[in-house]
Amino acid sequence: NGAVYSDSIPVLLLWGDFHVSHGVASGWRPVGPIHEVTAASGNHVTEIDGRPILEVFRDYWGEASLGVLGQFPLAVIDPDDPESFYLRAVFSMNPDDGSATFAAEVPQGSKVRITEVLRAGILEGSTNAIEQALRDFPGDEPSAVLVFSCAARKWLLGTRACEESGI
Repeated sequence: NGAVYSDSIPVLLLWGDFHVSHGVASGWRPVGPIHEVTAASGNHVTEIDGRPILEVFRDYWGEASLGVLGQFPLAVIDPDDPESFYLRAVFSMNPDDGSATFAAEVPQGSKVRITEVLRAGILEGSTNAIEQALRDFPGDEPSAVLVFSCAARKWLLGTRACEESGI
């Protein structure tokens, strides 16, 4: 009703007789060798392979990796399926001690890889997610679609952000 709220969360409730499906894909891809998180607590990572995490990022991306949060997430490898991973985006960096804080937990001892992405990869990830959702949809044809994205995708797509949802 025209009000702007802070410190709040939106909630959407759906009910009735309907079918649902989903698709998840990112467009980011792991590059380089597998590393081990050797010092971390919750979402705060101080070392990978016994070195400050920011040094590892610099090895791949130079100083550019220190200025663009979200562009270089870590791929945390699923120990039960080495081909599968989930992403953890950098929330903040501390150049004084070489550590990084992520938007969610990165467990100490986990195996990780650095990731990269191109604009075309983001759009391909969106297409893959849409195709997954449609392929797995148990009904004839969906009558509504909810699409969730993240800020990093918009930062990287810039003026092409509207292409992500096929608009």
